[in-house]
Amino acid sequence: MDRSDKSRMKKENEKFSAELDRGNSYRADENYPKVGVIIPTYNCSQLISLTLESLIAQNYPDFEIVVVDAGSDDRTLDVVNSFKSERISVHSVSAYQRYEMLNKGISRSKAEYLNFLFPGDYYIGNTA
Repeated sequence: MDRSDKSRMKKENEKFSAELDRGNSYRADENYPKVGVIIPTYNCSQLISLTLESLIAQNYPDFEIVVVDAGSDDRTLDVVNSFKSERISVHSVSAYQRYEMLNKGISRSKAEYLNFLFPGDYYIGNTA
């Protein structure tokens, strides 16, 4: 990423923040940067729905959710797959190694900006 990319992204962020501060909602005619949320999972069927519900409720126009599972043997994947959203993609790793899972999510994401949430984490409101 060179200086012109960083400068462009900084200007986009400032514009976006100013719109939110004024209480304006997202406009479909604007080009917002794609945001990716990476969630590593392992046997967290009790918590993952809270996190996914929080994300699906967001009104940001262009984001993806990348779930990286480490071979859960509970209902985690059933819960994730019950969310019928094109925004969600599921990927697997062989063992629960947090940094390997985060790196896999980073490599699978198509977003310009990344965020990491863990099962049970959630956003308050719908403009995160």
